[in-house]
Amino acid sequence: MKVRILAVTLAVLFGAASTARAQLTGGTITGTITDQQGGVLPGVTVTLQGVDATQTYVTEPTGQFRFLNVAP
Repeated sequence: MKVRILAVTLAVLFGAASTARAQLTGGTITGTITDQQGGVLPGVTVTLQGVDATQTYVTEPTGQFRFLNVAP
């Protein structure tokens, strides 16, 4: 009986550890670039500048941009 309880406890602990390790450490920034009339603007270069890095993204045909896994 003790062996079974120990096995279940270890399985739960290892499962929780693998889930925590899979989490991202950054966030995502998304948006849509539009003109004053609300029309989308494809092909616009968007720049995200932080303390330690600068990233650029060219908007999609729908005017959307996204920066993935941005450091806190």
